Amino acid sequence: MSLQLSDTEFNSPNDLNKVKVYISGNFDPVGEAVFLGNEVSLFINNVFIPKNESIPLEIRADISATGNGQPGKLGNIIKIDWNGDGSEGEYKTYGYNFISKNIIHFTGEDTKSEGVWITDSRQPTDTNNLPYLII
Repeated sequence: MSLQLSDTEFNSPNDLNKVKVYISGNFDPVGEAVFLGNEVSLFINNVFIPKNESIPLEIRADISATGNGQPGKLGNIIKIDWNGDGSEGEYKTYGYNFISKNIIHFTGEDTKSEGVWITDSRQPTDTNNLPYLII
């Protein structure tokens, strides 16, 4: 699955420690990645999507610490979106059909999230109730 930071004039990869992907409503992540640049591909493990159906995924970001000498920047707006067109025209999001053994390529328009404004970076005690983006 290919994700990207959007509107990068308002954020940078330094604002994030890592990103985790969950099946909507579940507490165990099915994939995670670290943004080293403005794009990242991550492997989503053990997700079965029946033919002609969809499963909403939640993207949860671990925001970096902010303040003097810290990588995160207060006031930045983090926008993480699905990268529908991939990098340089490559297919970057795909699935594998275990019955036919075919690779399924996904294409489409990039998503456009509203983003999350960094106002504080205190560590929450319950990470299962954080706001998230469903794509």
